[in-house]
Amino acid sequence: MNKILSLLAAGALMLTCGCSDNDVVSTPIATPETTVGNSTYNSLSFSWDPIAGATQYAYEFTETESGLLIEQDVIAGTSVSFTGLQPSTSYTLKVKAFGAVYSENGTSAEKVMEARTSDIIQLATPQLTVTENDGAFIISWNEIEGTESYRYRVVDEEGELMTSGAQSTTSFTCKGYNTGTYKVSVTATTKADGYRNSETAEIEFTVLKVEQWRVEGTYTCGVDNSSWKATMISYTDGTYSIKAFYGVEGYDLDFYMDYTDPEDTFYLSDSYEVDSDWYVHVPTGKSDPATLLAYPWWNASTFEGNESAGEMWLCYMTDDWTYDSFIWESSVDKFVGTYTASYDGDEYLTGDDWTTLAGPASVEITKIDATTLLISPFIFDDESIEVTYDESTKSLVAQPQTFWEYYTLAGEDESSAPFYGSVEIDSTTGEITITFEGFNAWYGTWSYLWDPVVTLKKK
Repeated sequence: MNKILSLLAAGALMLTCGCSDNDVVSTPIATPETTVGNSTYNSLSFSWDPIAGATQYAYEFTETESGLLIEQDVIAGTSVSFTGLQPSTSYTLKVKAFGAVYSENGTSAEKVMEARTSDIIQLATPQLTVTENDGAFIISWNEIEGTESYRYRVVDEEGELMTSGAQSTTSFTCKGYNTGTYKVSVTATTKADGYRNSETAEIEFTVLKVEQWRVEGTYTCGVDNSSWKATMISYTDGTYSIKAFYGVEGYDLDFYMDYTDPEDTFYLSDSYEVDSDWYVHVPTGKSDPATLLAYPWWNASTFEGNESAGEMWLCYMTDDWTYDSFIWESSVDKFVGTYTASYDGDEYLTGDDWTTLAGPASVEITKIDATTLLISPFIFDDESIEVTYDESTKSLVAQPQTFWEYYTLAGEDESSAPFYGSVEIDSTTGEITITFEGFNAWYGTWSYLWDPVVTLKKK
């Protein structure tokens, strides 16, 4: 029995022993029926109905498992509350009711009541997904109730930090990363009382640099206006690389574009060092200059173009602001070569009646100039067509052309309209397939082809 309960019992005993035959003899009173009130992860409260004849109540509050005394007291009220407790822990409350001294109301039996604090609520773990869009990897997750912010990190295969931060939105984008596998971790966080951060969710994505197209162009140094030929490659991960941009193998200029930010779209690869003045150190592989102090920010450096034509301007600091350039024009070199040919449809040119369209099994495509190609033969011996490549429509365009002196190859509906060959380039093998249809052979207003199709596949 604790000290308070012991003292009260002893006093009651003395009163009982010292009384005469005419003195009042006290009898036990009812035991308090204790109930648990509000309960949290760090607080408990108890209450009981008043006991008839009771003037005070003694209580003892302990941690159940260890028996550690938390608090004891004697009060006139009928409720107690305790704070600063441990979560997920059982506690025991013992209560006795006492009648007034020298009255017929004695002491109640002891009521023992056990209660447990609640658990701290952990936020749910985010469910991560990765989607790829034109070389950009979008990491997204479900919204977690009670979250104040989501903390994220991205590291490479060696554990080097690529990016990190905290945000209230449920997605972010990774772009411009080099080939490799990257690990993403996201944690839902909160400072709310009674809650704790979620488990950390993880997911990986792999960047595969698959070539989309390449162009040959002219790189010009802004310091002395010297120029040389260079090759630029566009990759499916949204990055670009000018190979050996200063003429030294293994030293490339790697960059990417982020069109979501109109004030800052040109970014150099994250693999380059950035100093405290925000200059990006791009090594050239030469002794002079060994490094370009490039400045891509605020669109100081720019890029615009596609497979047909374009230009890149790189801003960097020497004694003053300097600009290197890489400029390329349309190239049709990739189409040059030997093709296998197949035909469909009918013709009324080589006989006295309609017959199945047939042509040579093999044709040659040669280059006339930077934009013009010659397909020879196209269908018939001693007949060929000139075509130009239209990057915007990915097609070869043939203007109306005369063959065999009297006939005109042109669109299927009129002899003055051009016709087209669609181009497909396999992104994995690079195989080129050209399909011509929707054309005809005209003699005046008479047409001599019926639903012709010519398919060319580069060998």
